[in-house]
Amino acid sequence: MNTQAKILFGTALVFMVALGVLLTRIQGFQRVGVPGVKLVERPVYRDDGEIEEPTRWRCLKVF
Repeated sequence: MNTQAKILFGTALVFMVALGVLLTRIQGFQRVGVPGVKLVERPVYRDDGEIEEPTRWRCLKVF
């Protein structure tokens, strides 16, 4: 490896480490709320314009 290649390798390595540190710090600043779905009492319309009938979800037990 000649001197120019070593300098290029070292510079690339420094940039990768700096980017890793930066991304880790940015991830620490992130704040997320409680996950979930907001539901409202409004009619749901099908493609043909008719109101979708409400359905009940049934839980299936998986063994």
